[in-house]
Amino acid sequence: MPHYCRVCDRYRANEKFTGRGHRNHVCKDCQRLPPEERDRIERLDELYAYLNQSNISPRNVARLDILIRHGDSEVRQLAGLVLDVARVKPHKKRRWKFLAQNHATLLKRLKMVYGDWVPEEVWHHDEILEESWFVDDIPEEVPDSSESSDVDLPF
Repeated sequence: MPHYCRVCDRYRANEKFTGRGHRNHVCKDCQRLPPEERDRIERLDELYAYLNQSNISPRNVARLDILIRHGDSEVRQLAGLVLDVARVKPHKKRRWKFLAQNHATLLKRLKMVYGDWVPEEVWHHDEILEESWFVDDIPEEVPDSSESSDVDLPF
């Protein structure tokens, strides 16, 4: 029976885990990674999970405030984006539609970072086609969204 590694997001054979690895759900290969790289992967997974939650709670917002000061620039940028979403629309119900209608630039930043996670039907709202949608003040530095393209969000 395979076991799940939460760092590399794979099911691995039992032999690929140590006793501590079983408990922490981290395979031997991922345990050999530098601690900074493992921490970065775990923090990014944590941030991607926040938009899956039905409510981004005040406790989550406090955690996002901490992650904004993380050592990795990609984690800082993504934490800032998720924090902006949490302040605008913490509840998941109709979040994408609300962002499309009222906060188009934030939705565009989400699309740039999350890629395929933003549902396609959101892009067909009339409000998105307004001139305010094409704002050039969005930073050029955007992390690669290829890591997150494997996950489907239930909408």
